[in-house]
Amino acid sequence: MKGHWLGRYAGTNSGAAVLEIDQIGSFFEVQAYVFDDRMDLPSINAFVRIPIGSSSFSTASVPLTPLDPHTLDFSNWALLRERFPGVTFPATADIDWEWAGNSIKVKLQTNIDTNGEAILHRSTARRPSDIEPLDVNSWEEFRHYVRSLEHYQYIYRGQESNQWRLCTAFHRTERTDLVRFLRDDVAALHQHLSSLTRHVFDLKNPIEHGAFVSLAQHHGYPTPLLDWTYSPFIAAYFAFKRARNSEGSVRIFLFDRTQWRSDWNQLQKLSPARPHFSILDAIAINNPRLVPQQALLTVTNVEDVEDYVRSKETVEKTYLRAIDLPASIRTEVLGELSMMGINAGSLFPGLDGACDQLKDRLFGY
Repeated sequence: MKGHWLGRYAGTNSGAAVLEIDQIGSFFEVQAYVFDDRMDLPSINAFVRIPIGSSSFSTASVPLTPLDPHTLDFSNWALLRERFPGVTFPATADIDWEWAGNSIKVKLQTNIDTNGEAILHRSTARRPSDIEPLDVNSWEEFRHYVRSLEHYQYIYRGQESNQWRLCTAFHRTERTDLVRFLRDDVAALHQHLSSLTRHVFDLKNPIEHGAFVSLAQHHGYPTPLLDWTYSPFIAAYFAFKRARNSEGSVRIFLFDRTQWRSDWNQLQKLSPARPHFSILDAIAINNPRLVPQQALLTVTNVEDVEDYVRSKETVEKTYLRAIDLPASIRTEVLGELSMMGINAGSLFPGLDGACDQLKDRLFGY
C-alpha cells in the first residue's frame, strides 16, 4: 500500500486526490490531499494511520485541515472564514478505505453532510522508461546534435541506464510523505550538518532552505530534487562514469527548460502543493560543486516525473527527450571528456575529486 497514489474525486465538490503513504512500524501513515478544481476555494488535508494487514478500513471523525488557496499552506478555518462568505468548511470526516493491487477506493462523509469518492492508482515509477530515444546512436552524432541546440534552452541529466524512469532519490527509497521529510529529515540534517558548514542556514528563509536541501542532495542524501546541468557533456560524464556494465545503454535526458517555465507555474515548495515539477536555481552556499558542474535542480512532489511531464505534452509540444548511447564506449568518452577538462577533479573540487581523477588517470576508467 505504501507509495504515491493519484486520482480524481467527485461528490459535493470535485478535484484531484493525492495520497502519500509511508510504512512506519506496523502502520501505514497516510497524508491525504484533496485539491479542489475551484482554485479559489480551500483544499483539504487529512492524516490517517491504518494498521497493516487488511484490505479495508474505516476511520471515524478524522480531523480535516484546510489549505489556504493562495499559498496552499496548512491553515485553520477560523483564520480563513472571513475570506469565504457563504462557505462552510467541514471539521471532520468518516472515511472508508478499500484497496486491491494498484488501486485504492476512498469514500468520505463529512460532519456537514458533504461527501466524496475517489479511485486512486499507484505511481508507476518502478517500470522501465518508455521514452523513445532520438536517432542519435554514436558519440560523434551526440556531439554534433547537442552543439546544434540553443545554449541554456535545454538542461541535461545523465543516467547510467536507459531503463530508469526519471525519479528522485527520495522517491526511489519508497518514501513519499513530504511533510515528514520537511519536518524530520531536514531538521536532522540541519542539526548534524551545521557543525560542518561555515554558514548556518536559516531554514525559515526559502532561498537558504533551497540551498541547504541542494547541498544535502549534492552530498548523497536522498531528497525530492533531481540534479541537472546546462552542459550536455557534463551530463554525459555522469552517465558514463557511473556505468560499470559495458552492456546496455546509458541515457542523457534533454529537458526544454525555457518552454516548461513559460508554460507551467513554477513552485519552490514541496508540500503541501498540487502535483508539480519545477526548476530550482539554488544559490551555492557552501556548495563549491554547483558552479563547475553548471548545475541546477528540479524540485517535485510526484514520484513518476517522466509520466507527469509527458502528461503535459501535446503532438505539437515536447518537453522531454532522451539520447541513448552504448555503454561499451565508456572509456573512449571519459577519455575525451577529460581532455576537455570534464573529470572528477574539475567537477568535485577537493581531495575526493582530485584522488578520483588521478585514479582514473593511473589505473584506467
